[in-house]
Amino acid sequence: MKFHNVKTDLHTHVVSNLEESGVWERIWVDLLGNRRVKSLEEFVIACSRQNQNTLVGITNFSGNGMYETIMHSIEKMPKSIEIYDEHKDVYIGARSEKGFWHFFLRTEEIPTDKTRVLVAGSREDIGTRNLEEVLRISEERGYLTVALRPENKFMNRIAERILHRQKNLCLSKESFEKYSGRFDVLEVFNSSYPRMFSENERLAKENHIPGIYSSEAYRIDSLFNGNFTMEEIDFSNPKSLITSIKKGLQERRYFAKIVREKGFFENALHKISTIYAPIAISLGLLKEKKYYE
Repeated sequence: MKFHNVKTDLHTHVVSNLEESGVWERIWVDLLGNRRVKSLEEFVIACSRQNQNTLVGITNFSGNGMYETIMHSIEKMPKSIEIYDEHKDVYIGARSEKGFWHFFLRTEEIPTDKTRVLVAGSREDIGTRNLEEVLRISEERGYLTVALRPENKFMNRIAERILHRQKNLCLSKESFEKYSGRFDVLEVFNSSYPRMFSENERLAKENHIPGIYSSEAYRIDSLFNGNFTMEEIDFSNPKSLITSIKKGLQERRYFAKIVREKGFFENALHKISTIYAPIAISLGLLKEKKYYE
């Protein structure tokens, strides 16, 4: 089950697991710009606009179950869309009415003790926040491991202490060079954080590691703002899928493309959203569907 010229975006956060909550959800969607998908059908419609075969990573963060939200909507798909769900715990395929196949891969963004790491190919959350352990488990199980957003110390400090108030948001240049041999790929372009693109590209070349482009989309219309097209991917099973992606990246049989960088206003709305959502959920104003408990 091999497909050619597959447009790929492995790092996305465009799924919403919020229940209908009236005006409070409208604030989240309309005022703060979080136009996201709640079903596989919506995702297929969005991807069909690309007019080619696609692969999207549906990224779980800290066990939020976004991939599982989409997986549980399979039974609601219309009969006109062919579904491939033999390995649905790792990926799902759907052929749109245009005839193109759109695949959705479970990816996991893990906030470790040293940085955030993206892992693709797992059936369940890895369960550890220790970077050494994450890398060891990923290597043993054959997952794809992506280093995210290496930035300079000054920007890292701002992101940690002011914007996100979280530690280890980004991998420092020094740490990346230390662990580079254990990552499969480096995310050199992220449409949410484009400022270090040139530096990240240089790091990838110096450390002989493939570089990919991602959108890290938080809105459905931002999908594929950063993407790369794989010459060939084998979707026969989870092992062949991850192996073919790794092989294509290592052999540089792909090309990457920047469509659009996020502007200041769009990123500012996202920062406000990260404050609004947990507060609204804790007050009962927004409610989550939790398929992952």
